[in-house]
Amino acid sequence: MHRYRTYHYVIVGADFHSEGGAWKSIYHFFRHREQSGDRCLLVDLRRGDGLRQWFAALCFSPRVLVNGMAALTRWSILIPMLLRRDIAIYLHDTEYVLDALKGHHPWRYRLLARLLRSRRVLCVSQQMADLYQRRFGSLRTIVVYEVTELDPRPTLTPGLMHIMMVGTLNRRKGFPLFLKVAELAAARGLPWQFHWVGGLGEADLGDVPPIVKWWGWRESAASLVEQADLFFLSSVDDPQPLSCLEALALGKRAVVYAGTGSAEFIKRQPGCRVFPEYSPIAAVDALVAALAEKPDPLALLSMLANHGSVASFSAKLETAWNGTRTDA
Repeated sequence: MHRYRTYHYVIVGADFHSEGGAWKSIYHFFRHREQSGDRCLLVDLRRGDGLRQWFAALCFSPRVLVNGMAALTRWSILIPMLLRRDIAIYLHDTEYVLDALKGHHPWRYRLLARLLRSRRVLCVSQQMADLYQRRFGSLRTIVVYEVTELDPRPTLTPGLMHIMMVGTLNRRKGFPLFLKVAELAAARGLPWQFHWVGGLGEADLGDVPPIVKWWGWRESAASLVEQADLFFLSSVDDPQPLSCLEALALGKRAVVYAGTGSAEFIKRQPGCRVFPEYSPIAAVDALVAALAEKPDPLALLSMLANHGSVASFSAKLETAWNGTRTDA
């Protein structure tokens, strides 16, 4: 639990990457602080470990921020917040939402009203700050507004071979192997640049060294993958990652470990290789061989039409359904 004391901010929410927009501003803030070098943690209450992370942050983290009504309407959030007066609340909601909460969940509303009187309340406009002051007697409102930030289209350095992985940065997705492969390639003097797109999944992995360009989580990795020369699936255990299929759909070379489901797709495709031993040397050898060949985008699309399209999925599902169907 010591690591929770080291986070500059712990941000708690329950609607990240959902259809609504209440999570987007705080997520832009989270990414900005991480890219500035601050250690931050994003706690998604919908995940299996979300509540454990919330309670650990509550006990140990110096700065905790709870975002939006999706989190604030949960008893598991409201009641523990009574224990800390220094927690910040970021609200995006008008009287319409507050009235609905009061009508449908009066006890939750009463507890939230008590918290809003004394806690630090971050507001999206002065109008909202005035509302919370008038309705709840909020004493600590701060207008921070919302955030809009369009990511500029990234451009990869010309003259290098760009090797890409997309997935959560953790051990299962093979970040330790990915890093060792990058180091081995550099030791051999190979003109390769390694890239990883994906959010941090295990904080104890430490900082990502400069030899790997870490892009963090992105809503879409396509603009990066389409510039890459090869997709390197470093996973030690992966049934059929969509990121690999998406790279193949873009006509990219791919190198994958034999223990993953992707190996079934690519083993006979030009510019693709499967490495049988999960080791840096085997992976680098496979990368060298794959980069020496040209991929065949039309063959990849044909293969995906048979194995990775909605039409083929639908046909296989119908076959499975009809084949296992029994009449009473």
